[in-house]
Amino acid sequence: MKMNRNGQAVLLPRILLDLQRSEMTGNVTIQDKERTLRLYVKGGEIVCGDGMGKDRQLLEQIASRKGLNRKQVEKLEGVRRKDPRSFGEILMAEGLISESAWRKFQEIKVRALLAAALKMDSPELTVRNEELAILPVNFIQAGTIGLLLQTIRRMKSTTHLKRVFDAPHDVPAPTPDANSLRTLIPLNDSEETILASIDGQKTIEETMRGARVDPLTAYRSLYVLLSFGFVDILPQKGGKSFLYQDIIHLYLGLLNSVATQFRKETGKRFESIFGKCKAALTGQSKIILKDLNLSEQNHQATVDSISKRFDSQPKGADQRLVLYTSFNKLLYLLLLRIKEDLGRSVAEKSIVEMMRMLVEARKHRTDQETMNYVMANLQDYLKQIES
Repeated sequence: MKMNRNGQAVLLPRILLDLQRSEMTGNVTIQDKERTLRLYVKGGEIVCGDGMGKDRQLLEQIASRKGLNRKQVEKLEGVRRKDPRSFGEILMAEGLISESAWRKFQEIKVRALLAAALKMDSPELTVRNEELAILPVNFIQAGTIGLLLQTIRRMKSTTHLKRVFDAPHDVPAPTPDANSLRTLIPLNDSEETILASIDGQKTIEETMRGARVDPLTAYRSLYVLLSFGFVDILPQKGGKSFLYQDIIHLYLGLLNSVATQFRKETGKRFESIFGKCKAALTGQSKIILKDLNLSEQNHQATVDSISKRFDSQPKGADQRLVLYTSFNKLLYLLLLRIKEDLGRSVAEKSIVEMMRMLVEARKHRTDQETMNYVMANLQDYLKQIES
């Protein structure tokens, strides 16, 4: 699925938050046609960054304040170019800057870098897992969540933010994690106001108008909510939500993985078993998935059929959760049947294969909340199957 501008805009924040959750150590490179920026993370937290040319500006300021001669400046410039990660240590050793001032400078540099990265138009992002060969004196302690919140809240360009939300008739909807995220992410009053007005029905334009806050604050608040996973934007086209179709695609891939394993062992019996699993569904789940056929060759036709039935259901703020729940019920029933007919080891193998598929798929997707939600369910299923 082609990524829309909303997805591109929140890709970097969501990657950084995902790295924080996984406590990864390494770097994230953000590159466009004009420049390359790099953020370094340790234990999941942003600790350093480079690519803005701020070190050169600092040297010029120090030379002016301290009255350094040309030879001294050239010597320091040589250190900066050849061994930039020792630059601060050299400055402190020469008595040209204090450790607290150097750390403050590093934080300012990272904030400027992050702000510039968020304004890039569809940059190429690369994540690399590796140990950091960077002196601890270069590390900041601001934390990824705090850095992202403050950077977005300080954005001053309404023009840039409007480009992020370039389709005013798109619909913002709360995610299943919206309530639980409140305990982790401190929202301000404006963000709470915007979140309270989002119901999965009103368009971005209607949400902005109804919130009664100035446009810049409204856009920044929506950007925070989107970046941190409180809401998702549902692009509307012909009455169909691309986001919902993407979720359906994901679950069909997982179900087909299980079906392939089951068919190897049961052959034609699978269709009868699968039919019984569908028949055991109730309520909206039964309606949405009643005609699901995993033997269907036209994958998109299956997605369209499920999407059409889903769109016909009563709408509410928890629409996406209804879709998740429907597929999860069917998936779990199928796994229980595998365990019963083929044994626990085959069921466990099926779950592990689905988890592998998710790990691979998340490299190409922006909806990390969906990936985390599905992965958590699979981990729970594995524990239940093992018991």
